[in-house]
Amino acid sequence: MAKKKTWIGVAIVGVMLAAVGFVYLSFQASKPHDVFGGFKLMDVPRADVKIGSLWQQGVGPIRPPKAIPQIQTRSLSESEMKDASKYNATIAGNLAKRINAKVAGSAELAQTVKVKRMSLSTVADASTLETLAGNAYIWEAIRVDQFSITVSKARAAEIHAKAKEVTDADSISEDVTGSDSVELTATGTKVFIAYRVVTIAQPTLQNVATAAVTEPVSDVNVGSDYAIHFQAARANDSIFNPNCSVVMKIRSYRQLTPDGSPAERTEKIRCGLTADGDYPANSTTGTDRAVIDTVRVTDLRVKPDSGLVAKAFGSFAIERRTVLLQALTDPNAPGW
Repeated sequence: MAKKKTWIGVAIVGVMLAAVGFVYLSFQASKPHDVFGGFKLMDVPRADVKIGSLWQQGVGPIRPPKAIPQIQTRSLSESEMKDASKYNATIAGNLAKRINAKVAGSAELAQTVKVKRMSLSTVADASTLETLAGNAYIWEAIRVDQFSITVSKARAAEIHAKAKEVTDADSISEDVTGSDSVELTATGTKVFIAYRVVTIAQPTLQNVATAAVTEPVSDVNVGSDYAIHFQAARANDSIFNPNCSVVMKIRSYRQLTPDGSPAERTEKIRCGLTADGDYPANSTTGTDRAVIDTVRVTDLRVKPDSGLVAKAFGSFAIERRTVLLQALTDPNAPGW
């Protein structure tokens, strides 16, 4: 009987531990991600943050990217905004100083600033950046999209003009909130308040798909993620035309457009000549890595057919570079 009671006790303890574990894991899963993790809050918010610029410690951005990279921007979710509220006092103080840089009273203004909407801008296409190991880049920045500030009626016009000048807001509304107070709400502001610098590690390279085409075709599938379509640049063109060219459309199913279509890149290929080359296919980025896909073609020959139809044959491969990103823990530069 004692043995039976012991086993019952063990079972009850086991159930209780499992329940505690479930509650803990549920809490961890629901705990919002700190969107400001790894970011540096700017003492002076600014609009001229060139995301993708090479960064040098002690100096700041030293040159813009060789080609302006595609940037992806998303609004912070309600839960992210709620979690970021712990930074609101610092953000409000910095905004107030920026808006009120030339007049007294920024400390008082800071107490009335309310950050209402923010967004995160990130390098979306890393293929245009130099990916030498050890390079550091401004990879992401957080922008204030809407905020309000309460001022006296006597200072409303002054602060309105300063806020417009500093933030380039799309609109600034004014609402009387008391006998001598006005709330200014700036919407569509373009001022960044935090940024993240990352260093790029040595990329790893692998072939993820290949296709060898020996007969002329208009369409080639390279693995399950890419489809290549060939089309004449001009209707009824001729291979004997010295300016003859064919458009190669690289369609990526790793990235879809808002309407659900594959993202597409185009390249022009001269007719008739045997071509070897590397062509950007797709690039995806995240917080800790970037993946850059390239189409490598060898022995490629293209020719126009009737109308806008074109055909090609050759060897195709998708080369994938995976680049690990490591946040610079203390980016430091004058004015940044």
